[in-house]
Amino acid sequence: MQNPSIRSLWWWLLIVILAVGALALSLRDVDIYRSFAIARRANLFLLALACIVISGSYAVRALRWQLILTNEYNMDWQVVFWATAIGYLSNSLLPARSGDVIRSIAVSYCVGISKSFAFTSVAIERIIELAGIALVSLLALSIIEEAPEWLYTATRLAVILAGLGIAMLFFITHIVQHKRRLAETRFGKKIGKILRGIPLPPLYRNRIIHSSQHILQGFYTLQNTSQVVRIIATTVIIWLIETWFTILIAQALGLAFGVATALLLLCALSLASIVPSTPGYIGIFQFVTVTLLTPLGFLPDAAIAYIVVFQLVQYMMVTLLGGFGLWRLTYSGLSLRRLREETASIRNIDRLT
Repeated sequence: MQNPSIRSLWWWLLIVILAVGALALSLRDVDIYRSFAIARRANLFLLALACIVISGSYAVRALRWQLILTNEYNMDWQVVFWATAIGYLSNSLLPARSGDVIRSIAVSYCVGISKSFAFTSVAIERIIELAGIALVSLLALSIIEEAPEWLYTATRLAVILAGLGIAMLFFITHIVQHKRRLAETRFGKKIGKILRGIPLPPLYRNRIIHSSQHILQGFYTLQNTSQVVRIIATTVIIWLIETWFTILIAQALGLAFGVATALLLLCALSLASIVPSTPGYIGIFQFVTVTLLTPLGFLPDAAIAYIVVFQLVQYMMVTLLGGFGLWRLTYSGLSLRRLREETASIRNIDRLT
């Protein structure tokens, strides 16, 4: 078995190479001094308004996650909000979308739900988000034809994955529509029969069945039509808020962004953020923004200034909100060391050999 510290070292080395390579490609035609001059002239009032707007986006995202969780448990929105803020803070500091794991652990600890249920709720949220990205990308690409070829390819892939994800949600929801316990479903009986034929100790077999039951619980919300409508409505609101935020950053820098351009950029950044990559998507977002905005008539200097300010505003707000959320979490008894250890153990499961 490979030494965990060596494996972690290689993992971070790969991340650094990815970030440096993406930054090098992004900055090859950029005059850094001109980018800095554009950023320095930013309208502070509009940036302050953008801070408020993006905070509203995090609040609505927490509401959407609460709607997915609430059908089985009585969730306090504040707990879900602070867990969401912690997740976004973690994504800005750690690679591979570790924030999704961390926020699941945080809400599991604070509310007392199983981690399997929390992880399933995040997976459902990501499938819904991917479906939204795919639909909005198709809309934006139908309006703007100068987008780079990689965005068309990424959109086609997103449409396929979103379709498969939605089909899976319908399939599993149908399985648990009338039966609330895994063992009572036809699907569950087949799983039980398979498990009984595997030479596993009873303790591990029971744990697998127990975890499977909690995973299926995550899909109970989708049986409630009114709840699904609310989830879709909050997703639409999130897109409206974040489109406004994207335009505000452009206006603060004196750049002429229309709604279609803002939607296209937001879709491109969202598609780039789906794949686990560098902490805070450093290098990745710069590459995406330059390759997207340059064909639309924006100078690479302005594109870099835009995405740097865009990310700085987000970093500032997630640091404030996520930092306060971490303080609340540690004050309630969950130490940062335990949170880090649980996150590392979960992330390492698929890499153990």
